[in-house]
Amino acid sequence: MINLPKGTKLKLGIDQLDFLIEQLSDPVVAVDRQLIIVSYNKAAEACFQYTKDEVIGKHLNMLMPDNFHTNHNQLAEKYMKDNEPPRSMNNRKTLIYAKRKDGYEFLIKVAISNWHMSGQQYALAIINSFESIAKK
Repeated sequence: MINLPKGTKLKLGIDQLDFLIEQLSDPVVAVDRQLIIVSYNKAAEACFQYTKDEVIGKHLNMLMPDNFHTNHNQLAEKYMKDNEPPRSMNNRKTLIYAKRKDGYEFLIKVAISNWHMSGQQYALAIINSFESIAKK
């Protein structure tokens, strides 16, 4: 554990963000404003069956069924533009599906947050598949 003086602000770059994300047991995907994947942890590799090297620099749409791309892109653009607060995406009336590398589609629960770092805007998604929730 690191004890920092009260009011101390940490300045993180992508490398530090990657390190922190790797420590989490839930699948985590971070994207830039254009929805290009910039960070992806080991738990996400197990969930989606893509390696980190296969997804970094690619569009987030590769992790969701094709019929969700247009609507998701519009919602994500609004979320980033409006700088909305962190929230669970499962409060909406539509179900959220993801897609593994082999094409298998599955329901997920997602919590999202966005932030600014080094003058750029990013969003972070913490993901749970309903399959993994049912196993607990």
